[in-house]
Amino acid sequence: MIEPATRIGLAFALGAAIGIERRVKNHPAGFRTMTLICVGAAGFVLIGIEGLAKNGAAPDAVSRILQGLMTGIGFLGAGSIVRERGNVHGLTTASAVWVVAAVGAACGLGLYPLAVLLAGVTLFSLMILGFAERVVDKRKHGELTDRPAPGVSDTDS
Repeated sequence: MIEPATRIGLAFALGAAIGIERRVKNHPAGFRTMTLICVGAAGFVLIGIEGLAKNGAAPDAVSRILQGLMTGIGFLGAGSIVRERGNVHGLTTASAVWVVAAVGAACGLGLYPLAVLLAGVTLFSLMILGFAERVVDKRKHGELTDRPAPGVSDTDS
């Protein structure tokens, strides 16, 4: 029981770290959402490993769970994408939701270095690349204000 608890605990911590970044930027899929997605993904993988695979289920049970997670999380993320007045909002949030599920799945499989690497790259993308994207947009359009470029929304970075 210690190993599953470690896997769920790491999923909680990494999902929360990404969720805090989203919450600080006031995005709808924030702290609790990202934490629950990550823990849930780890939980489903653990169910596949502990509950199904070890009790005589088909050897590909974990693979099928991972496939279902990717599909299901894709639908969850798609719910955060909105088109409004020619602008598309929510793509970054949808992508973060999808990656957080991968972090949770890696935790569930006990692939700790991979989970930490995925979370680190995700945080780097959300924080540093979001900032860089705004700087490039401002220079590209000669703007010195915080307004996004025409047709581009910075509400999802």
